[in-house]
Amino acid sequence: MPADTVPRNAEQVIPHTGGKTYNDVAAPVNAGYQSFFGTDNGLGGLQVTVSQTTGLVNQAVTVSVAGAKDGYDPTSGVDHSYLEVFQCWGAPGPDGKTPDPAATSPDPATCQEGVGGSDIDTGQRDLRTIAADPLITGGDWAGKVAAPFLAVDGTTVSDVAKNPYTSAASTNEISRFSIDSTGAGQRSFEMQTGAEAQGLGCGYRADEPSVRNCWLVAVPLNTTLKPFLTGLPNASGVEPSAWAQRLQVKLSFADVASSCPSGQAQTLSGGSELLSTAMTSWLPGVCSTKSISLGFSALSDYQARRQFAAGSENLIFTSQPVQGATSRPVYAPVAVAAAVIALNVDWTPCGLGHVITQDQVAICGYPDVATGEAEVAKAGIPLGAPGGADPIKLNARLVAKLLTQSYPWGASLDLLAKAPWFQPSTNLFVDPEFLSLNPEFTYYAGSSAQITNLQLEGLRSDSANQLWQWLVNDTGPTGAKSFLDGCPDGNGRTINPFYSTRTYTECASTASTLEAAAKAERDATTTPRGFDSSIAPSYPPSSQSYPQILWYEQAPIKNSDITLPETLIDMYPQDTNVALAAKVTFRANPPTGVWCNSGTTPSCAPVQWKSLPVQQSFGGRAIMGITDAANAARFQLQTAQLCDDNGTNCVAANTHTLTTAATRLVPTAANTVFTEPAVVNYKAGAYPLTMPVYAAVDTAGMGHADAGTIASVLDFLSTGGQTPGITSGQLPPGYAPLPAAMKAQAAVAITTLNAITDTPPATTSTATLPQAAPAAPPVAAQPVTGPIAAVPPPAAVPDPVTAPAPAAPASPAPIVLAASDAGQGLPVASGFPQYALLYGLGFALLAGILSPVIGRRRRKR
Repeated sequence: MPADTVPRNAEQVIPHTGGKTYNDVAAPVNAGYQSFFGTDNGLGGLQVTVSQTTGLVNQAVTVSVAGAKDGYDPTSGVDHSYLEVFQCWGAPGPDGKTPDPAATSPDPATCQEGVGGSDIDTGQRDLRTIAADPLITGGDWAGKVAAPFLAVDGTTVSDVAKNPYTSAASTNEISRFSIDSTGAGQRSFEMQTGAEAQGLGCGYRADEPSVRNCWLVAVPLNTTLKPFLTGLPNASGVEPSAWAQRLQVKLSFADVASSCPSGQAQTLSGGSELLSTAMTSWLPGVCSTKSISLGFSALSDYQARRQFAAGSENLIFTSQPVQGATSRPVYAPVAVAAAVIALNVDWTPCGLGHVITQDQVAICGYPDVATGEAEVAKAGIPLGAPGGADPIKLNARLVAKLLTQSYPWGASLDLLAKAPWFQPSTNLFVDPEFLSLNPEFTYYAGSSAQITNLQLEGLRSDSANQLWQWLVNDTGPTGAKSFLDGCPDGNGRTINPFYSTRTYTECASTASTLEAAAKAERDATTTPRGFDSSIAPSYPPSSQSYPQILWYEQAPIKNSDITLPETLIDMYPQDTNVALAAKVTFRANPPTGVWCNSGTTPSCAPVQWKSLPVQQSFGGRAIMGITDAANAARFQLQTAQLCDDNGTNCVAANTHTLTTAATRLVPTAANTVFTEPAVVNYKAGAYPLTMPVYAAVDTAGMGHADAGTIASVLDFLSTGGQTPGITSGQLPPGYAPLPAAMKAQAAVAITTLNAITDTPPATTSTATLPQAAPAAPPVAAQPVTGPIAAVPPPAAVPDPVTAPAPAAPASPAPIVLAASDAGQGLPVASGFPQYALLYGLGFALLAGILSPVIGRRRRKR
């Protein structure tokens, strides 16, 4: 799209200042900005690149910076130059409230800014302070301490500390976008729609105040300018003198359409959450190409199949065949998806904050000073990001440990007294088995955030079942099943005693000794009344996707206004679905069971145990979660490589590895739905958690018209909808196109549906679905010994356009921020390019079964 230009002269009239312009900004401020960010700063001047600006939904985009002077100083540990980046809905029209669609620049009052974010402490929030800026004299902000916020619905919020539209937990602003010593930096930025930020309303919808276009604003700041700007280094980006220096780019959001405008009755469907991302693209595509209004509701796969079998749904999407249906459904494959383990881990090396000397080398175990300095130089960079450490590798047994609370939580003394088998300060990154696969973590020092568990969904899903099948099929003395059965790993570590199946099949000779030790630990643990520790779990879990992570029986709480008895709380509440698990991982704010009262946070009323997000600080994040490849791509999350037991062959999730796995799928007993074979071929590059998604159609009593409508939908999904891309109707990143055998299977199903008449014969028959084609050797299928490179973006997608730097003071040309229509962004070595999904999400504290952990509150009796 054309570049947006911010004039650096009298043409730039600064809002709320009574008509003052850029030329009215204090001369030392303008001169200072040119010195640090102009073309004469010795680094070419400030340049900002945005990876995607059109077709946006709730997603992450990449914001890259180059050419800024006086960035991070590794000697002092101070970053003098940095940026504040935030999102604005635009500018009001003549009435001062209604959005002006013709606005050529945003108004600072419309910006979601000032309440903080993950990269600063709560006490560093700028709260939109403007009082000390001389430019407000004579304007409508005169006399105000803070800049008001104007919501898209026309509401003005004056008390920004109590802004009902945003908070430190929900804002997407980056308060301190760090720039390294070379003048460069890169961050993922979350684009928020009206579903996530009602005050912004980005993404047009007819039933709510909203706008099609919003703005990304980046305000450069430097601590040297502190005497001239309010409260630096925590100056507000909406302060007029700082606002005048901004870079901006117009953003185009996808419309939020409630239905297809064709006027046709809606065809309803539901099922697999693996299709949620695809459906945001496919639904408008079906409307525009087939004139069919298709509705989709993401459901628990288990629930969708039950409703289908009961006859209440005639079109669902599933990865397993329906059991108990009164008639044989017609199945058509529509997507190749995958479950992934996503991560958001910032590199925190040993020796950070020290000069790497020989003494420090000895302390950290570095082979030499140069290695230590190289590790420290990567500090704060997320794993897998350019210049950072490689994405992590996991085998099935390591994942089993994370799912069974076998890395003891850094618990309180109270919990240690109730569960004496807990050993604090143990986590994934210090496990010798993990270090053997990821030797670079020998130098990882970590922070207060450590990996002991995964973000998990609460839905009973096929993707969770697929993951458990991967674990239980990893047999042998070193496999995940051995660990689940109670056998120790090579370093003597055993499973949490409440999670063991207690069969000890792979270590029968020592079974009695192992069970005696495990029973002693269970008996020594204080458990709730009614909890039966004699019941051993089985895998996959029979009643939910994942066992609850950790129960904790809290002693009575007493204060001046309330007394609560002993209470069971869920320390690690599960997320609603895989989309939320991805978002929580991206934002690094996992829900945690906490005692909540008015002194904790204003949202805690009444006094209660509550699931609240706990924000990890940027630069010290460490969080992992199970989601799907499409949602990981949507939020630019790195994904773990999955390896055989000893890490010889590792496979990442990308188009090639999903396609390779899809060609090796085997039919179910009913020869209708194809599933992953029991034995994973890591060496061939087949990603083990690849999953096909099928449409299941109940044709019993279905007439010709309805069958034809569904056939048209499936025709689009299995043909035009398989073209990779980010525009409406295309297959979003995170999926692989259907291979030829699955396309042929879909074609047979479509033919069957089109052949249905209004007077079906007495004996209904269904066309035989083709057998899976023999697995052909995948293209360039070589032994996999490391990360598999991501499939590069399509050649037709242009590269991001870089913003020209500001001109020198002698010739004050505009600072221009150009944005690209490129939607692929930067490819990553372990996953798909980023993409997006419009999805309204909220935390949920889900009740769980009592074996082996408890996730609900209960009064002591």
